[in-house]
Parts: sequence; C-alpha cells; structure tokens
Amino acid sequence: MKYTVEMAEEMEKKNLIGALCNGSIELNSEFLNAFSGKKVRELLSILPERDRAYYLSENIGDCFFNSSPPTDCDNNIWLDISEIEVQFEGDETEFFEDVSDWTIHEDLAYLYVGYGLTIEVDIDSLRENIEKEKEL
Repeated sequence: MKYTVEMAEEMEKKNLIGALCNGSIELNSEFLNAFSGKKVRELLSILPERDRAYYLSENIGDCFFNSSPPTDCDNNIWLDISEIEVQFEGDETEFFEDVSDWTIHEDLAYLYVGYGLTIEVDIDSLRENIEKEKEL
C-alpha cells in the first residue's frame, strides 16, 4: 500500500491532538491567547495549567485542515500548520500514491495543507466537566 495524502493528514491530526492532550504542547496563557478561541480560552484559563490538557482531551471534537484563513473560532483551537513533513526511503514513486501531491527534497517530502488545523472543542461538555471538578 502506497502512502496517501489522507494517510498523512490523519496521522498529523492524531499526532497534534495527542501533543495537545498529553502536555507536549503547553497550554499556557501565551498559547491560549495566540491559538484558542475566546470561549476555549476563558474555560481553560479557570484551570491550573497542569490540568488543562486533561480536560481538553475529554472534549475534542472534529478537526480539519483549513483551505482558507479560519474565522469564527470561539469554540476552536487553531494550530498554525501549513505543511506536513514525511521522511521516506527509496524511490518516491514506489512510496507515494501520487508524487505530484508532494514537494520532494531527497528523502523528505512536504505536503501543503493550507492555513492550519482547526480543532473543535465541545464547550458545553468542557464547562460541565470543569463545574463538576469545582464542586468536589
């Protein structure tokens, strides 16, 4: 099976969401101010920084690469990812399903994905989870 654009995009989404939810990407004030919508920022800011990834992980919705600049992002996190890098071995025509989708430099290939990754957050569920924690 040859490597497809869809495979690359799904792997990148999985890796980025994993990084958000396991603490590899710090959900500090600077990150929230730069990359999260107003409602997401307000709710996560209530929590100590060390707890934010845990609460976020339970409330991730759909995610998609943007073909245009994102707008109306109150319930979203936006990651500034414009390309996916893939390292491969051997002949690119044997590795990739469609070589024309990729920009290839030696053993690295780059796939342009647009204006970043939008990750939707279930604001109502996040709010409920935070309120439950405060009651304890």
